[in-house]
Amino acid sequence: MLGDAARWMWLERGPEVARGRIYTPYRRIISSLGLHQLDVYRVQDDKGTVKDIIRIYSPTANKVATIDLGTPRESLEPAEFLERVIKTLEDNKIPVPERIVKRLRQELMRKAEVTQQQG
Repeated sequence: MLGDAARWMWLERGPEVARGRIYTPYRRIISSLGLHQLDVYRVQDDKGTVKDIIRIYSPTANKVATIDLGTPRESLEPAEFLERVIKTLEDNKIPVPERIVKRLRQELMRKAEVTQQQG
């Protein structure tokens, strides 16, 4: 049974948005880094621009970090999203193994090349 907010989302935008399928690549990047996505806030700044703010938890460092994307997630390419996450982690002194970051970058580059060839 859907809650009121989820039901409204489903009626307005379809079932794929209510279940969060649009944002799966972004959540997958965060979980691949060994992090947990706590919250995502979509806010409007003083200039009227919409941006997403994501709170993540690192179980290894036992820290919570806030990532201000400066734009909605869906407007970012996954590789660009990864770089913003990594920069925030470095600023908050949250360690992420370099081999995981390297593997993710290679995977995202491969997917981008395949998408370019198909398009």
